[in-house]
Amino acid sequence: MTTDFFDSQRYVVDTKLDIASWIDSREAWGKGKRMKYLKNMLELIDGKRTKTIGTFKAMVKSGEQFTVDEYTRDDDGYITGVSNRPRNICVPDDDGCSLLTMIQSHLWRTIKQNNAGF
Repeated sequence: MTTDFFDSQRYVVDTKLDIASWIDSREAWGKGKRMKYLKNMLELIDGKRTKTIGTFKAMVKSGEQFTVDEYTRDDDGYITGVSNRPRNICVPDDDGCSLLTMIQSHLWRTIKQNNAGF
């Protein structure tokens, strides 16, 4: 039944969750970021950290703070006709930088292998 939903295309996610190798593979991360993730993951596994679900902070990407003098609003009060307004994004706070990110990276890689436009 599940394969019918995916048009019979099989998605296999590498479930080998080797924390040390995964952190080492993050070549663009500095030592501080790697240590933060490692500390959070080990605390989660040891039961010292329980606050991981929903621990995100909202922010605007750097360089996307714009102002305009003229704009219009639609009937619901949303600004329209402005293409350069900042986009709100959510990023994990320190509690969210952990196993959830690692699992997500495996899922994203698998999806990209099967869907180049993802």
